[in-house]
Amino acid sequence: MSKRIFIGLSVAICLCVAASAQDEKKKATTKKTDQDHVRINGSSLRWEHRSAEDGTDITLASKNVEFNDDYTDVERITGDGYFRLSEERGGVLRRLEVTPGADGQLKRQYWERGEARPWGDAARKWLARLLSEAVAGSGYDAEARVRRILRKSGANAVLAEIARLKTDYARRVYSTALVEGGNLNGEQLTKLLSQSAKSIASDYEKATLLIHVLKNNLADAGVRAAFFETTHAISSDYERGRVLAVLLKRSDISAETLLLALKSTRGMSSDFEKANVLIRAANTGAANESVRSAIIAAAHALSSDYERGRVLTAVTKKQL
Repeated sequence: MSKRIFIGLSVAICLCVAASAQDEKKKATTKKTDQDHVRINGSSLRWEHRSAEDGTDITLASKNVEFNDDYTDVERITGDGYFRLSEERGGVLRRLEVTPGADGQLKRQYWERGEARPWGDAARKWLARLLSEAVAGSGYDAEARVRRILRKSGANAVLAEIARLKTDYARRVYSTALVEGGNLNGEQLTKLLSQSAKSIASDYEKATLLIHVLKNNLADAGVRAAFFETTHAISSDYERGRVLAVLLKRSDISAETLLLALKSTRGMSSDFEKANVLIRAANTGAANESVRSAIIAAAHALSSDYERGRVLTAVTKKQL
């Protein structure tokens, strides 16, 4: 074998070994995630879940359903309502259908491996376990559940419940329901925001929650600090800009809050998204000297001449 061929084979072998090692590394570091899909249409809800760990499939569909306080059983179904639940785990398919009977009592039909089975303790435990998974993983029946916890135990109990939820969607849905119906004081809203900044990874879910929070007044210093702490935790320029755009539309926004909004643009890398925020800030508060100076300083930090010109033109128009 010639020296040239030998070297070529050695290089090829090394490349194959390196590629194989890289593939193994990817396999070792890639983590599969569960898949959850939630569809809500009025009083109807459908939750579909597939476990990444063992391939378990769960489907839950309901309409006009009320549950007991600890969400372990169906308590009431009204009108043309229904409750349907199926789970395929380890090759075993279980199904449940609950409908209102003619006598006003709930009618339960339960199947296991395709055969009708009596509704006994094992079936009840199965339902309680799956309802717990639905609540923690999908935000299932979130608004009704939040109202129930609020009536029974107050806002702090809802905050504790949010901490045990498993998905960003569920945390955001519960948090939004709490903001809209909890009549939170400054301390409670601050706690919710600080908790969300740490526990919600999705930029979209964080931004959506913050936009709901903006229905409240940010006059409280603790709430304002926690709001911007959560805003700074948004990596996406688009989602951060979405939050700041809603904030800058407020007619009661103070110069202090405007300056904090401008500070938040420093973490944005897109000149386009940053310029859009700066222009909105100019339209809202350029009459204030401190705000105007901060906008101009931020404009000069932009790399794009075009975007810088857009911002400075907006500032100039407000001075005329």
